Amino acid sequence: MIEISAIENILTDLGFPAMTAYACFYYIKELSKRQENDKDKLFKIISESAEINENLTKAITNLSNSISMQNEAIKKLTNDITEIKKKIEVNNDNR
Repeated sequence: MIEISAIENILTDLGFPAMTAYACFYYIKELSKRQENDKDKLFKIISESAEINENLTKAITNLSNSISMQNEAIKKLTNDITEIKKKIEVNNDNR
């Protein structure tokens, strides 16, 4: 922040128009710094979000693969149970 005495010196030495131009310059410079900081924060958040999304995608893929494997195991068990049921029915019919 600029000191009051510096503002007074600029005002008396250069005049009001120059002081106004300097104030505008200083304001724009500060806004630019803030925007740069905000931009850096946003890029960091976007980068972190992209990494999180990538990890979630991997987790979903792994879960999907696991579910597919479980579905195959269930189908096999269902087929095995059906075969056992048929054998039991054949044995009961033979008695």
